[in-house]
Amino acid sequence: MPLSITLEDAGLFQMVCHLGGLSHPPGYPLFTTFCQSFVLLPLQKLIAGNLVSVLFALCALLVLYQVVLSLTQDTSAALLAMILYGLSVTFWSQAIIIEVYSLAVLLFLVSFLCLVSYTKTHRLRYFYLWIFFSGLSLSNHWPLFILSSIGCLFLLYESRRAWLAQIRRPLTWAISLAMLTAGLLPYAVLILTKQPEISLVGSIDSGEAFLDYVFRRYYSDTQLGSTASDKLGFLGWMSSYSFQQLTWVGLPFVLWGLLRSFSILGRNYALSLVGVFVGSSFLLVLLIDFKFESRLLASFKPYPIIAYMAIAIWFALGWRDFVSRFDIAKIYKVLLLLAILLMISVTNFQKVDRSTMNIADQYGRVVLNSMPKDAILFLHGDVQVGPIGYLNRVEQLLSLIHI
Repeated sequence: MPLSITLEDAGLFQMVCHLGGLSHPPGYPLFTTFCQSFVLLPLQKLIAGNLVSVLFALCALLVLYQVVLSLTQDTSAALLAMILYGLSVTFWSQAIIIEVYSLAVLLFLVSFLCLVSYTKTHRLRYFYLWIFFSGLSLSNHWPLFILSSIGCLFLLYESRRAWLAQIRRPLTWAISLAMLTAGLLPYAVLILTKQPEISLVGSIDSGEAFLDYVFRRYYSDTQLGSTASDKLGFLGWMSSYSFQQLTWVGLPFVLWGLLRSFSILGRNYALSLVGVFVGSSFLLVLLIDFKFESRLLASFKPYPIIAYMAIAIWFALGWRDFVSRFDIAKIYKVLLLLAILLMISVTNFQKVDRSTMNIADQYGRVVLNSMPKDAILFLHGDVQVGPIGYLNRVEQLLSLIHI
């Protein structure tokens, strides 16, 4: 975990969580509402903010265990998938900084588990819970949830006879609408927050301004106009980076698990994992309007975080099916698996370790310490606003400067 402020949106989220206000569009009201309470704990300010993501990440892994257990009835596969996802590069990197992605994973997995439970029992309470947690997911990071939910379509198809019969009842519609509304209630924070301490546009005081904020229309003038070459570049990178999540040693097991999942899980459950993966990875690439360059590639890296959940499950399925085909002592299978997990751990730790990263903190302190008393400092872009704003407003470094 970084011990000083980092880049990305860390500075902005730290300010919003400690001082109040609105995050950048779409606002992430569920995340900010929770973290504004969590950071009141008697912890160092930066650590308290980062621990919000740690908490959501750990909960997400526990839910993933239950998802795989529901799909396979195999505790070993569920445990392995949970460990592997925790070790994957993107999930690990987002779990140790203050960001919305750990919560996005948690909420999606809870909603996915509810729908899997519904397909197996046809009990309406799971259907209603799926709708409720879908609403909560939309209140956090709606683009990622919608794209990942392509996989849910196959689960709905699996139980189509049950829900087609149940939704004919007016009461089912009424309860479903009430659950969705309850899940979306965190968005009321955007309107109820008057004169926010931190905000991109100040108060949101009209329905039009609310929709502009939620649907990210404030970014409409920053589109970069990607070309077909940019899309191809992202698609090629996406293919490579996806299978690097568990290092290249995991690739054979991932591919084998993907192939065998249709026999192990059944067609619709296997397709649901494919839908989750493709929706929040390759389809996302086709929808974004980024130029294929290093600066924007760095911004894009966390977006497919939900997709990599499927990779962890495929690895677990592939490994379990692979070792079942060989009549060798269990101890050798365990040792081989531990060696693979150790290789993944060491390799990925070198990529995600931020404990010595302090360049953003040092830069911000140099800038602030160079300012005279009562100076007015104009900043441009997230790289400057986040770290310098955090040091000035939250850490109270030269608080007399106006930013």
